[in-house]
Amino acid sequence: MVQYPILIISFLIKIFFFKMKIVHIITTLAYGGAEKICIDLCNEMSKKDGLEIFLISLFDPTGEQRPLSSLHEKVTFFSAGKKTGMDLGVINKVYQILKKINPDVINTHLTGLFYSIRYIIARHRKVKVFHTLHNPATKDVHGFFLPFHAYLIRKKWVTPIALSEEIKSTALSYFKIYDCPCIFNGISVPKATNQFEKVRNEINAYKKNEDTKVFLNLARIHPQKNQEMLIKLFAELKSMNIILLIIGTCVPAHADLLEQLKQLATSNIFILGKKDNPQDYLYCADAFCLSSLYEGLPLSLLEALAMRKVAISTPVGGIPSVIKDRQNGLLSKSIDRKDYENVILQFLSSSTEEITNLKENGFRTFEERFTLQACVNTYLSLYSNPF
Repeated sequence: MVQYPILIISFLIKIFFFKMKIVHIITTLAYGGAEKICIDLCNEMSKKDGLEIFLISLFDPTGEQRPLSSLHEKVTFFSAGKKTGMDLGVINKVYQILKKINPDVINTHLTGLFYSIRYIIARHRKVKVFHTLHNPATKDVHGFFLPFHAYLIRKKWVTPIALSEEIKSTALSYFKIYDCPCIFNGISVPKATNQFEKVRNEINAYKKNEDTKVFLNLARIHPQKNQEMLIKLFAELKSMNIILLIIGTCVPAHADLLEQLKQLATSNIFILGKKDNPQDYLYCADAFCLSSLYEGLPLSLLEALAMRKVAISTPVGGIPSVIKDRQNGLLSKSIDRKDYENVILQFLSSSTEEITNLKENGFRTFEERFTLQACVNTYLSLYSNPF
């Protein structure tokens, strides 16, 4: 009976008199939204007094991932050296890294939770553990990992964090819990790089004429992102004065999908692959297109709002909690191609005043709800709560 008050006092002493050690654990440093928000959280938290921030990647960094130089100098990085496929030996490697750090708080992302399971079971009374759900609960990780995640959460050894009210609803239902915190993703306003003029010239070369409208899909090549529907739609509309640019990485597992998309692409569709400066392309676009089958709260959507671009999206995941149709963006009625075509045509028929209102209302939505600083402060407030 005396144990928990002692733990609370010990935890508060660490907060006020020592540096709180916070560890984020993620699968890779790939160019995905979950990876970006994880790195952004680490970088921003490392600037705060009284915090010591660690980042563990299960896989070693590669040239296809975000470089280690994207981490703030105060973030301490570890790699668990995971091999492709199921690598149970990583569970012990993560355990040893965490044992060395002796953290006060662990925040896992994607499969980081599963591979932390040994440490969590051994130390659940002495460390606070959170798991950020970047997608609906049943889609957050591969199905194999879900029962293990559910076990840890139902035991109340891990607190799930939902990125939207829609994701929270799926967490309560799947994990059979009564409540969980909801923290919206946040970003800093992206800045154009020194490659901007080069990108603008590149896009002008793609355009049919100076009046061509440019639509940009910024997402990894993956069935979830539903680029096949988007490409088929723009292929049908190729006689119109519009072009579609697709920017995103493609892992080897989806190489066949990439080849299929390239075969479907017509002369008004350009699949550009990975870009280190996607913000330059977004600045040059007229609209941002998201055609996903399911989502959490995509950072690319928030970037579009922050850069005053009209967001055109399917109504999935946490997106309807951000985009209100015809107010600060455009939402299709469903994921059906015809419904998505309707909002594309609606955008093209909108007046200059209507487009300006969508852009300004979208930017206002970002400023009020989705800044990175607000996101970081909410995470830290949650971390600081006693057990």
